[in-house]
Amino acid sequence: ISHIENITLITLEGSGMIGVAGVSKRLFEVLSHENINIIFITQASSEHSICIGIQNNDAENALLYFRKALHLNTSSWRKWNILNNIGIVYMKQKQYKKAAYIFEKLTTQGYYAEKYQTKSTDRLDLMDYAIMTNNLGICYYNLKNPKAIDLYKKALKIRIKIKDRENLSSSYTSFSEYYLKNNPALA
Repeated sequence: ISHIENITLITLEGSGMIGVAGVSKRLFEVLSHENINIIFITQASSEHSICIGIQNNDAENALLYFRKALHLNTSSWRKWNILNNIGIVYMKQKQYKKAAYIFEKLTTQGYYAEKYQTKSTDRLDLMDYAIMTNNLGICYYNLKNPKAIDLYKKALKIRIKIKDRENLSSSYTSFSEYYLKNNPALA
């Protein structure tokens, strides 16, 4: 276990990264262009996410870039994933109100919400939707919003249905943290 002070973690995640060459390269090129130094890099073996560590004072510049990327001429899916990444950065900064606003938007309108509501999602879209739903639950939990538990249940239900074993632990961790505080016997 280690701790590094003044480090911000930025996670780029989404099913659209799996097997796509050049995603990491583009991320690193953009950050380099903005003179943002990457302190460390980690990537899940599933290729579903990549996490980088940067100095806290570079975090706002990184967020600015993500916001600019929303206005690029790109697919709807990519724009919603960029918004997801901004929400994750806010979560890492413990700005749960800002993160919740973004995850509410992601789970109720736009690409993922429309696909989920029309039941036209594939397994990877459902994985992303469950992650966003669980993240909204985490934000609500930290904001003391009682709807957190319902979002945890929804994310878990999706993950069980699609047999998403790699993210099930995230759901169970969220439940554990919730119940440790609200009903320790169930934790």
